[in-house]
Amino acid sequence: MTYESASQQVSWSDVHAFVLPKLKKAGDWPMAGSPEWCLLDDHHPVKWAAVLDAGQHWILRVEGWQTADCDASAAIS
Repeated sequence: MTYESASQQVSWSDVHAFVLPKLKKAGDWPMAGSPEWCLLDDHHPVKWAAVLDAGQHWILRVEGWQTADCDASAAIS
């Protein structure tokens, strides 16, 4: 499958369902990119939980933009 031709629509709820068990297992984590995060070993599960959490927040933002674009398009037409 080539990803360039695939749909660009995203689903936060699907991403959240995927990462939630991993985040629950990790417990608590620092913000990705923070000094505390940078000090963690690259293989530490808490470091990866922070990246997963940041990723799901990004998908939430993209989904919001897509919804807003769709709503604007409908309002224009």
